[in-house]
Amino acid sequence: MQKQKWEDAVVRAAAEASRLEPLATALLVGALLVLAGSGIVEPLIFNARDADYSMGEAVRQSARNLLEASPAIALIWGLAETRSYLGRLAKGEVWGPATMQMLGRVGDALLSASALAIFIAPTIMEWVDGSVGMRAEWDAGYIALAGLGLLLTLISRVVRNVVEVAAALKRENDEIV
Repeated sequence: MQKQKWEDAVVRAAAEASRLEPLATALLVGALLVLAGSGIVEPLIFNARDADYSMGEAVRQSARNLLEASPAIALIWGLAETRSYLGRLAKGEVWGPATMQMLGRVGDALLSASALAIFIAPTIMEWVDGSVGMRAEWDAGYIALAGLGLLLTLISRVVRNVVEVAAALKRENDEIV
């Protein structure tokens, strides 16, 4: 009876993941398209023929645009990890180690986006502009995102061991039955 309940739950989870996977794909593609239009390569391509525009300035502008987009790139990584997990879930991989791995990676992506937005991008932007030193741009949203990312990463590490033991017990139980 318990095995049937488990199998029914797995089938329902797989069906729901199959419905969510196209949404995750659309969100990922949309984010990538917006990123592609963020001006990372345009200064190098479209201004190359302009005699009044130096290649050095084009590279600096591309670097600035890449730095501004770097938090979004980290968040897109988290979205890609989630989409990948939905694909595994759709195939019936429910609450295995992959679940905790995905939560940890999404947490890492959130934490990375926050670090990029608050510390790394502003500091490197200063360097690109010729200044020295470090700069931080404190933003409540990114600080909250960092906290969420940190907690997801830590929760995934705490629960990963429990999930791995539960998966092993389930395999043993399935072999006995």
